[in-house]
Amino acid sequence: MIQILSPLAESNIESNQLEVKWQEETRAKNFRIELCSSESFPTRQTKIKQVDPFVYETTYEDLSTGIYYLRARAEYYSKDASGSVVTSYTNWSDTVKVYNTLSTAIDNIEKSGPNFYILTLGSNNKQLILNMDALSKVRVSLNSISGMLVGRLWDGDMPAGRKSLELPVAKLSSGVYLLVIEVDGKRVTLKLLK
Repeated sequence: MIQILSPLAESNIESNQLEVKWQEETRAKNFRIELCSSESFPTRQTKIKQVDPFVYETTYEDLSTGIYYLRARAEYYSKDASGSVVTSYTNWSDTVKVYNTLSTAIDNIEKSGPNFYILTLGSNNKQLILNMDALSKVRVSLNSISGMLVGRLWDGDMPAGRKSLELPVAKLSSGVYLLVIEVDGKRVTLKLLK
């Protein structure tokens, strides 16, 4: 049985792509990786990847939000006594369950007030979406996890309606950042993972 190394079980991928990595098995002739929204892996709903030997990763694309299940196995060829090729397989790996939220909604500052969320369009393409119910004084700051200011994304009046702010994800080092959003003196903090 091979082991899936990435993603970790119960992780949140927040992307329309899922990169899968598994342990090396140099004797395998190929690998079969399956991704499905059902834990029973029904044939018609399962996305299958056949991966060549000595390749230990693959990527699934165009994923929507939801829960996904992932499993893998290796395939081997040998010859029987008559010289015929015999195919054998390892058992399936342990099933890995992952969540894909693509965008993370948070609670409103007030039930009838503005709301905000991070929209993930790709690993280096994230936007802060602000839905404003009225003209407001808004300040949006990007801080390190220790609270140091990394950059100011907005500081001024923001009209009612939907506003999208591009987050400078590509310029950031890997880690956890804080988006501090202040609207008319009220503060909300969102966590941003890079």
